Amino acid sequence: MDDSYLRSRDSSEYYSMSSSSSEKEEKHVNVYLRIKACVEISRLYTISDATFTCHLSGHHDENYKFTKIFKQESTQQHIFVATVKEKLRRFIDGKNSTLMTYGCSGSGKTFTLIGTPDEPGIIPRSIKYLFASLPTLENYPQVKLLANGQVVSLNEDQKLKEKLLCSSILKDMHGLKHHVKAFSTMQERLSIEPVAVIDNITPIMEIWVSLYEIYNEQIFDLLQPVTRGQCRPKLKIGGIHDNMYIKDLRHIYVRSGLEAYQVLQYGLENRSKASTSINLHSSRSHCIFNIKLVQGHNCDNVHVSSINFCDLAGSERLKNTLNNGDRLKESSCINSSLLVLRRCITMVRNSQNKKENTIPPFRESKLTQLFQMALTGKEDIHLMVNINPSTHMFTETHHTLNFSSVAKEVLIDDLPLEGSTHFDHNRNYHEASEDKIIEELIARRDEFRERTEKVEEENNKIRDEIAELVLKISEEKLQTEQYIDEQRNIFIKENNKIIHGMNDEIEKLKKRNEELLKIKRELQKKTEYICIISSDSSDDTDEGVEDEGDSDDYSSNYEVLDYEESSANHSDSSDHIDHNDNDGQTKLP
Repeated sequence: MDDSYLRSRDSSEYYSMSSSSSEKEEKHVNVYLRIKACVEISRLYTISDATFTCHLSGHHDENYKFTKIFKQESTQQHIFVATVKEKLRRFIDGKNSTLMTYGCSGSGKTFTLIGTPDEPGIIPRSIKYLFASLPTLENYPQVKLLANGQVVSLNEDQKLKEKLLCSSILKDMHGLKHHVKAFSTMQERLSIEPVAVIDNITPIMEIWVSLYEIYNEQIFDLLQPVTRGQCRPKLKIGGIHDNMYIKDLRHIYVRSGLEAYQVLQYGLENRSKASTSINLHSSRSHCIFNIKLVQGHNCDNVHVSSINFCDLAGSERLKNTLNNGDRLKESSCINSSLLVLRRCITMVRNSQNKKENTIPPFRESKLTQLFQMALTGKEDIHLMVNINPSTHMFTETHHTLNFSSVAKEVLIDDLPLEGSTHFDHNRNYHEASEDKIIEELIARRDEFRERTEKVEEENNKIRDEIAELVLKISEEKLQTEQYIDEQRNIFIKENNKIIHGMNDEIEKLKKRNEELLKIKRELQKKTEYICIISSDSSDDTDEGVEDEGDSDDYSSNYEVLDYEESSANHSDSSDHIDHNDNDGQTKLP
């Protein structure tokens, strides 16, 4: 770092900056421990310098080492100076940094970061320190910071539009006068703190802020105004590997500490909060406040540095929260996200220690996906662990301390800044051009991926519909076959019944026919006999007086008649035999 780039308003401040630049910084992640005030410390814990000891059952102790331990009497100002102040100087000099607060619900994380007007936290103090160190900024921005980190120049209309974004937020803000008064009170209390002042001022120097939350694994822009009853739109993650960003995230240009503080308060009012059995005002989301500093000599040659303040949602044991419904879902998402964070940090540590090429599951959580760069040690990252030292929170505190011990073993690849803060603009310009091409390719890839997913989703729907149709057709076919079989059986039964009935009728008709034939033959015999008798009677009447000699002829004729009658009977027997031989066919005489 060029010592002429920053100068302090007092000699001691300047000396600490110069000496810190020449010394080799700690390679491990800085992990700080803050013990919540106004709570009696349980006898289960003891503190010795930077070591925190838990006294477990069975006379077993576990020691946890920290970069620094802030006891209950530590002030907000003390914590700011020891943890963040130096990082802000490096931020002004172009270095990226991230600070995360971690702990169970109700341990004091939000108080550490935000604080109160009487006791400002890390973020308000950082805002105050940053704007006190920078020169007065222009009323209108010259460039616009895009969500993917690219910078574009603005025309006059666009400059006015960006300026009005901040004004519209402040206009819609509730309790504006209260926040102005709170910031004034905070400024009075912070006015005694020495600050660093920039000597070499570039023509372009701008501050852009953003604020978003990760709620139930969905990202929401807290600076995006929404009308009453309207849902806040969900944002998606773009980029590749460790260069991730949030699409369509708003960055607001602020030119003063008051504007930045008011924008912060506006976003915090939109943050998801709820009451649980552990904390009446529990934050139900991870909240990230980002400050970006844009510096350069012209619109084509700029450098952007970034600092993140991440207020992680409090981890909770589900059986202790008495949560249900939405609260239970929130707790599950929070715990799942923090579990992925711990797994990623553990795998990074193991990979660094054992030289194993393991890939942490960064994509399993939005939080780890966005902070992959910092979690892998490629950016400055610091962890502020907050604990509640009361006895009833012992289990939660123990889990928190175990997480911090893993994080402290992660190594940081702290590359020194080359040369002064006059950046190699030509190199940055070409890198920006390459980055722009990469971003376009990534955008196209994401677009194709979304289209592919959409087509695949439609194909799946069509497959499901086809499967349903095939199943329906199979069922209908089975029903049709069953119906046909039933109708066939019914038809066969009815047909057999009809056939049996007709056969019975035929047998009856055959018997009736035989009876009629028998009666006919008898009638025929009687008729012939009557005819013969009638004929004989007629002959007797006509001849009357014939000779007795003729009586012999009469006897002879009578014998002949008997003979013919016998022949006729024989003929009837023959006819009966012929009738039976012809299978019931009637043969008339």
